[in-house]
Amino acid sequence: METLVKPELLAPAGCMQRLRTAFAFGADAVYIGGTKFSLRKNADNFNAKEMRQAIDLAHSLGRKVYVTVNVYPLERDMPELPTYLKELDAIGPDALIISDLGVMRLAKEHTSIPLHVSTQASVLHEHTANWWKALGAKRIVVGRELSLDECQEIRQHSDIEIETFCHGSMCTSHSGKCVISNYTAGRDSNRGGCVQTCRYVFDVHDPDTDAVDYSAPIMNSKDLMSLQLVESFIRQGIDSLKIEGRMKSELYVATVVGAYRRALDAVFDQLQNGKEASVDIEAEMREIERMSNRQFTTGSLEERAFASSINYDFPGYQKSHAFAGQVLVVIPDEALLVQVRHPLKEGDQCDFVTPSGVSTEIRLENMADVNGNGLENMPPNRILRLPFVDAVSPLSVMRLRLTEAVCT
Repeated sequence: METLVKPELLAPAGCMQRLRTAFAFGADAVYIGGTKFSLRKNADNFNAKEMRQAIDLAHSLGRKVYVTVNVYPLERDMPELPTYLKELDAIGPDALIISDLGVMRLAKEHTSIPLHVSTQASVLHEHTANWWKALGAKRIVVGRELSLDECQEIRQHSDIEIETFCHGSMCTSHSGKCVISNYTAGRDSNRGGCVQTCRYVFDVHDPDTDAVDYSAPIMNSKDLMSLQLVESFIRQGIDSLKIEGRMKSELYVATVVGAYRRALDAVFDQLQNGKEASVDIEAEMREIERMSNRQFTTGSLEERAFASSINYDFPGYQKSHAFAGQVLVVIPDEALLVQVRHPLKEGDQCDFVTPSGVSTEIRLENMADVNGNGLENMPPNRILRLPFVDAVSPLSVMRLRLTEAVCT
C-alpha cells in the first residue's frame, strides 16, 4: 500500500490578527517577517515582543512559526545581521527562511534554528537541492518555475523537505528576481521594495513607425490557485504547501486557508482510508473566486506557464464580495460583536466565512453599536452588534455581497 503523508499547510501572517486567523482556520504553520531583513517591509511585520507572543501562541496550539530573513543584503547591511540573528535565536522560531548564502553561513554560526531555503534562491533541480542540504538546510522552497513532476524528481533524488507555493500572487519573474522596480521607482525588489511595475499598462509601439499598436498589462500574471491539485501534492510527496500573501487581509487568510484545509483533510482521508471525499472542490474554488483576485492560473504546476497565465484585460482586481469585518466575540444564542472594516448599512446582504465553510447569507437588520444602541449605518473601525448566527465562531470573517462585481 502506498505510504502517504499529509502536507503541512503553511499560511502567511502579516500581523498578529492574521496569525490568529490562520490558526483558527487550520494552518499548521505560518510565516512572518521581522522588522528587518524581510522582503515584505511594507507589511505590518513583528517586533521582538510580538514575535515571542506569536511563537508562544503557535506552540500552545501545536503549530509552528517560520521567520523570513530572505532579503539579499548588501555589504552595508552585514554588520547588523549577526546581532539580529542572535535575537532570533533567543526568541526561538521553528525555522528561518533564507535566500542568501552569506546569510545562511551567519545563521548557522549564530543560531541553532532550522533553515529553509527561500524560493528566491531558485532551487530548480536535485544538484542545487543536495548542495543546500550539505550546507545545512532542512527544507527548500522550490522555484515557482517548476511543475509538480519536476518537484517529484527532486524529491526522488534529494533527502530534503520540499515546499512549494500552492496559492496567491505570482510574478512573471517566477522566482522573484525581478528588477523592474529598481529602474522605474528606484526601489530594489530584492530588498523588499517592489512596487509591482509588472502590473502597469504598457504601450506596445511599432518599431518602424513608433505608432502605438496596443496598450495592455503585458506582464500582469494571474493569481495562482491549485486547490484542484491537492491529490497530486499528496501523491507526489510534497512536504509543505505555501500560501502567498503577507500583505493580504483577514478575509483572504480565512477563505484560502479554510478551503485548502478542508480539501487537504478530505482528499487525504479518501486516499488513505478509501472514504469518499467530503468536500466539493469546485464549490470551494468558487468561494475563493468571490474575493479580490486577478483571475486564476495553475502557474507552472501542471505545465510551463505561458500566455494563458497572464491577465491582459485589466491590471487590477475583481471581486463580488468585500471584507466587511471580523467576529471578535460570540455571545451564545444572543449576539455577535464584529470589528467593522467596511461601511455597512441596514439591508446589506452579508455572510460569514467560518472554519467549516460559508454561512447562509443574512440581511443586516437590528444593527446596534456595542452598547446596544440601534443604528442604520456603521462606519469602519467600530464594533457592530448583530443578532446571533448559528455556527459562527470568534475570528470568523464577515463578507459584504456587492450589488455588482467590481474591478479595481
